[in-house]
Amino acid sequence: MFQIEKILFPTDLSDATNSLAPIVKELTELFNAELHVVSVMAEPVPRDILLHDLIEISSFDEYQNHLRTGLEEKLKTFVEESFSGLEKKFVSLIQGDPSDAIVQYARDNEIDLIIMGTVTKPGLAGRIFGGTAHKVTGNASCAVMTMNPFKIKK
Repeated sequence: MFQIEKILFPTDLSDATNSLAPIVKELTELFNAELHVVSVMAEPVPRDILLHDLIEISSFDEYQNHLRTGLEEKLKTFVEESFSGLEKKFVSLIQGDPSDAIVQYARDNEIDLIIMGTVTKPGLAGRIFGGTAHKVTGNASCAVMTMNPFKIKK
């Protein structure tokens, strides 16, 4: 029998994605599951392609650390506010290409269900490149539930 013991909720910390939190919380409670909330920080520009006369590596590192710290704090605050009362919850800021990082996190943590928002990119770019949710759905080794946050009845 298919059991949902671990749920992954990737968020970009936007209002649109975060509007799905009540549904994610309700499903987590329904299945008495463990909730993993992650946000993905894109890979920084590789040091070897930085032009050293335009930016100092130490200030670039400071900027990256400042950005990481700010995102971690925002993610923790979001989880505390949106998922209070859930006992089994984990929060992670991961780094990399969003779709690849989400799929890898799901594999590494034996996730049973990924719940994520989907917002189609407009125009030709959306048709050629597809969205993160589309790529996760195609590559994940677990079930994926996608929802358009703009079409959720409140």
